[in-house]
This record gives sequence, C-alpha cells and structure tokens, in this order.
Amino acid sequence: MRDHLCNEDELREGIGLNIEFIEEKREDINSLKEEIKNGIQRNPNDNHSIIEGRYLSNFLYEMENIRAKYSLGNNIETIKADFENAITDLENVGRDEVGYIDLLWMISLGILIETDKRNIERLGRLVEKQRPYRRCWKLNLIRT
Repeated sequence: MRDHLCNEDELREGIGLNIEFIEEKREDINSLKEEIKNGIQRNPNDNHSIIEGRYLSNFLYEMENIRAKYSLGNNIETIKADFENAITDLENVGRDEVGYIDLLWMISLGILIETDKRNIERLGRLVEKQRPYRRCWKLNLIRT
C-alpha cells in the first residue's frame, strides 16, 4: 500500500462498487442512444443531457478508482485503462460540466502515469474546448 492511512478493504470494496456503477451507466448510455435513434423520449429531460450526465458520473467513478488503485499500490500499468476511460468520459460530457480542477487532475495524472502522446493531445483538445470559460477560471483564481 502506498497510502497507509486508507483502509485496504474499503478501497477494494469501493473499486468493485464503482465498476458496477460504471457498467450500469454504460448500459443506460447505450439504451438512451438507441432511443435517440428511434425518436423515443421517455424522460422529462432530453436524452442528450441525460447521456452527458451519465458520462460525468462515470468520469467521477473512474477518478475514484484511479485514486484508490494508486493508494493500494497497484502497478501504474493497471491504472492506465481507467485513465483512458476517464478521458473518453470527459470527451462526452457537455462543455459546461467539465471544470478546471477536473482537467488539472487529468493532466497531472497523465504526467504521473507517463501516458502516451495521443492521450495528452486528447486532453489538450478538452482544454481548448474550455477556452471560452477560461476567463471565468482566472477570475475565480484571483478571488481565492
């Protein structure tokens, strides 16, 4: 274990639960995409918004798993798949939902796990996608 302040059993249980939640959300996403193809709208919110919310949830679960696996002392190679899934989730979240801290976490993790150039470029595109919102980030940083 890298982090001896954590409880190993709780970390492992959390990872297992998060994996289940991620799979449930992926099934929801696939169902909602199929409903969009068929012109079906069963929910009060539009399907696209719900899908973006599911991707955001999956991103948060992936991040928890990455931190838990790192704390457990797992090999960095085992974390790379979660990292790539987290990038994919972020790419599918609406631009209003991706925050500065989330992107900063991802860039930092990319450096930590020595991810490949392709993933760094994917993160770069996410940062560029957020360009109109950077002014707000700067204002928030100045205030704090």
